[in-house]
Amino acid sequence: MRLAKLIVIAFICLAVSACSALPAAVRGDFSDSPGLAAVQSSGDSLNGREVRWGGRVVGVQNRAAETRMEIASQPLDSDARPTGKSNGRFLAVFSGFLDPAVYGVGRELTVVGRVERVVEQKIGDFPYHFPVVRVERQYFWPLPRPLYERYYWRDPWFDPWYPFVYPPFYSPWY
Repeated sequence: MRLAKLIVIAFICLAVSACSALPAAVRGDFSDSPGLAAVQSSGDSLNGREVRWGGRVVGVQNRAAETRMEIASQPLDSDARPTGKSNGRFLAVFSGFLDPAVYGVGRELTVVGRVERVVEQKIGDFPYHFPVVRVERQYFWPLPRPLYERYYWRDPWFDPWYPFVYPPFYSPWY
């Protein structure tokens, strides 16, 4: 009886730990890290603090030894995935080269790094204070699958030309 209880408890612990979708690259306790607005308003007093921020890529600049990404910051959910509307912008600095064709505009990412400084740049003609984060770890969220792959299933037994002839939403049998 006692062994059965231990097995049940172990199974429950294993099942609960398997439900965690937080990527290993961005795990950690960031409960005391400052938010974007706090860093923007504090000037340089929060330099060196570790943060976990995320959002969507707005722009990419490749330089000789680093890549700078302008990120439209979004609040992070319990899995550290960006959700909701933007609450500002920051610059993420990656060492090395990141291809803008792969990690370009619109990609969602979560970064863990240290605040270096706050710089003033322009968005159009508007001067804006960008916190600069030196990225130590990052997680680029996978791109969503196309709509027809998510909601459409073709029956290979009913449609004899299933993989060859017809576009995804057309079949003479339907």
